[in-house]
Amino acid sequence: MTSPVTRQTRGRAFSLVEVLLSIFILGIGVIAVAALFPAGIAQQRYSVDDIVGPIVANNAMSILRSKVQQEDFGSFEDFTPSLGSVRTTINGDWPWMRPGIALNDDPSTPDVDERGWVDVFSATRQDVPALAMTTELPTGQGLANLSGIPHNNPGGDPPEIMITQGERYYPMGSPQPQYVWDCMFRRFGGRVIVAIFVYRVGRPGGGPVTYHVQDDVNNPAAGRPPLPVRLQIVGNNESSPWTAAWDTFGVDTLSRGDDSFIPAPSGPYDPSDGSESWQEPRQWLLDQNNNVHRVLSRFVDDGSALVELTRPIPSVELGTTSLFIYDPAPALGDLGLRFENVVTDIWYIPNEIQQSSDGPLLLTPVYLTVREL
Repeated sequence: MTSPVTRQTRGRAFSLVEVLLSIFILGIGVIAVAALFPAGIAQQRYSVDDIVGPIVANNAMSILRSKVQQEDFGSFEDFTPSLGSVRTTINGDWPWMRPGIALNDDPSTPDVDERGWVDVFSATRQDVPALAMTTELPTGQGLANLSGIPHNNPGGDPPEIMITQGERYYPMGSPQPQYVWDCMFRRFGGRVIVAIFVYRVGRPGGGPVTYHVQDDVNNPAAGRPPLPVRLQIVGNNESSPWTAAWDTFGVDTLSRGDDSFIPAPSGPYDPSDGSESWQEPRQWLLDQNNNVHRVLSRFVDDGSALVELTRPIPSVELGTTSLFIYDPAPALGDLGLRFENVVTDIWYIPNEIQQSSDGPLLLTPVYLTVREL
């Protein structure tokens, strides 16, 4: 008996419409998945920053403590005793000061590039006249023999304590650094404290980076140290300081009942502008009262620009030595003699700087800490 012949039917092919519809659906899924990659890469980068930032800061403190000691520092009164009569903090204390930074290379040392070197106590190296330095101090203050941070030798030259740009790289000494740190000093309650700013350096579009701290467009005060950027929220001649400062007595005239919200300048916002990039999310800020702030977000509410911090502005008790109280004619008004219990001066790392020879560089603030030297 023979088996019946089984008839096979030919399968119907997909139509062009069905193929296009399938590709469209698949494309939507691929695009949705691909959209997660940039966010994932950015989040991974932030996670690495959160881990590496404190490590770089610890390395910075180790370098500083190996080079400079508490007893190397002095006070303004050592150079001009009459300054104590116009200040309401204890004698010997002084506000945050950035150390001098070399802005150019000394041509007499062809094998060494001094650009970006920090000179902790001076901004006028007499032995290297070709090495142009910055200075934090305003001119005409009568501070004899003092051209930088107060030191322990008021009758003579300051201690020569230099920190090279390579020592402030991480990995240290690398020609193409991933991270960089800069610092400021302050005498507070008789002890010297240090603020360490850690930031990541990159170039728009990627590529190798050569970097050194230098004067740039984000530093409008000629001859002042470029980094960290200092922003005076309230000037010496403000008739009504509460309208601009970040106060802790309410909500900064805002409708929101939380001191985590602070007013931001109105008008167009340009994060590449060094005077505005303090408002960027994840930015680290230091105020004149030694408090560290972190920016959570920036937004516009009812036509007003607001910046939200990760925590409220802490209140500072009146009469403590943490404050430099405002004086109508301060001898050092340009350094931060200000109103009580408000944030009037902040320091931070800008998002972008211009390097005349290499174009713009992107700076990403990673970490900020305040510690005793």
